[in-house]
Amino acid sequence: DVVNKIIHNMKEHITLPEYEIIAYEDGQEVKNIPLYTTKHNDNNKILNASSNNNNNMQPIKKIDIDTIPGAFILQNVFTSDECERMIKMAEIMKFTPDTPVSLSRKVRQNDAVVWLMRKGWTNEVTRRCLPHLPQKLNNIPTLKDKIGNLVGINARCRFYRYNSINNDKFLPHHDGAWPEYKINNDTNQLEYPKLPTDVKALSFYTFLIYLNNNYINGGTNFLIPRDETAKAKLKAGKALYSDLYTTSVKPTTGSVLVFPHGVHPLSYLHEGLTLENGIKYVARTDVLYEVVQNAAASSSKL
Repeated sequence: DVVNKIIHNMKEHITLPEYEIIAYEDGQEVKNIPLYTTKHNDNNKILNASSNNNNNMQPIKKIDIDTIPGAFILQNVFTSDECERMIKMAEIMKFTPDTPVSLSRKVRQNDAVVWLMRKGWTNEVTRRCLPHLPQKLNNIPTLKDKIGNLVGINARCRFYRYNSINNDKFLPHHDGAWPEYKINNDTNQLEYPKLPTDVKALSFYTFLIYLNNNYINGGTNFLIPRDETAKAKLKAGKALYSDLYTTSVKPTTGSVLVFPHGVHPLSYLHEGLTLENGIKYVARTDVLYEVVQNAAASSSKL
C-alpha cells in the first residue's frame, strides 16, 4: 500500500500531539463526519520552529505571480519536518472520500480530513506570514466600508490527499469564502457564527499549503478569461477552454499559494491537475478580514 509506505518511510523520531474529535458535520453523502483538533494546545510537536531564533527556518520569500493578479507564493513558510508531521497527523486522523464542503466528489476527486487548529497554531502561522499578507482590502467597490483589517489565518483547515492510482484531481471550481472558526480553550468547544448576521470575520484569500512534492504533475492550474467577452461567458457558465488561458503553479514543499476567492472580484477559476505518479498532500485554509456586516451570505463553502 503506497500510503502505508509513505508513513513508514517518514522519520522515526516524528512525534505528534494527541488529538480528539471536536465536532461532527455532514458531508454530501455521509452524515456525522468527525472534525479533529489537537489536545492541550500542544503545537510544538507540529511546529518545530515556533521561535524567531530557530536556525532551521529559512527567510520567507514572497513571489508575485504576474499572470495571476492578486495571487502570490510564500516560500519557506514551513520546514520539511513540519510538513511531514502534518501529513502523518492527517493520515492518523483518517482521510475519507466524503467531507463537509459544498462540492461533491464528482468535482473534488480526492480524500479529505478536517482539522481545527488551536489558537497557538494559527497565531504562529499568522506571525510568520503577517508581513507578506494584504493588510487591508481597498479594491472591492461593492464592499466599500464593510471590510476592516487583516485578522489572520482561519482555524478550519482541510487536508486533501490525491492518489495517482485513483487518477485523483480537483475539477475546475471557485473557492468559496468561510467565516472565522476557532476553538475556545476554556470550554474546549468549537465556535463559529450560526447566522450570517453573526459573521465578524470572513475570508477573502485561499491559503493553500503544499506539504510534499515527490510526485509527477498535479500542479494548481488557473483558468483565466482572455478578454471581457470571455469573462462574461465565464460568468454565465458558457465559457469554453478556448476562451481561457492557463497558468500553472508547481508545488514546492513548505510553500503556500495565496489567491483571492469568495466575493473578491479577482476570485479565480482553478483546478488541481491529475497526478501521473505518487501521492500529493495539501492543506487548505483561509486568510480572514474583519467585516462590519456580513459581506458574503451567499458564498459557498469549499
